[in-house]
Amino acid sequence: MAPALRPPRALKGESPLAFARFMAYCRMPATHRSVASLARAEGISRQALGRMCSRWQWVRRVQEWEHRALADPIAAARADLFGLRW
Repeated sequence: MAPALRPPRALKGESPLAFARFMAYCRMPATHRSVASLARAEGISRQALGRMCSRWQWVRRVQEWEHRALADPIAAARADLFGLRW
């Protein structure tokens, strides 16, 4: 059996609020994923969210997750099935 595909985790020092917003960013469809869209949905400024995105490397982290998911689609499907994937 393939190893489990674990969901992203908070980085050291990343606040629960920053991580929750990162997960909201992750859950956005890739074709519509943007700081501006999330800022509107969260009701905060695009600039503030952009700083959070940059500080906590959201784009890199999403790309790494998607790369792992594409490398092992069976593990990705299992993670999705058990609610572990965004």
